[in-house]
Amino acid sequence: MDYFKWQVNVCTVDDLCLSYLNNFKYFDRIKEEHLDFKLVAFAIANFKNEELLLESTIFKDWFEKHKDWVEIGVHSYDHDGLPDGDRDNIGLLGIWDTSQ
Repeated sequence: MDYFKWQVNVCTVDDLCLSYLNNFKYFDRIKEEHLDFKLVAFAIANFKNEELLLESTIFKDWFEKHKDWVEIGVHSYDHDGLPDGDRDNIGLLGIWDTSQ
């Protein structure tokens, strides 16, 4: 018996918000291929003070479809600027002050 074949298929991702909800189609594709795949999505509760997740029927519908394999964690209440990944890329170009 090979004890080293055990594998955990869990991924974490930041900046779950309505503006980026469409990007989760890529995780849906992973899930189709790997049925044991799980995701922990760290959410921005109110991105740019405009996207309150708790009041969004779009988010509630999305979560209802994904709740068996997606766990929601708290990332922050708000992001006034660009999300983390975009901020890092722009910082490399010298457009965004990454010290913020």
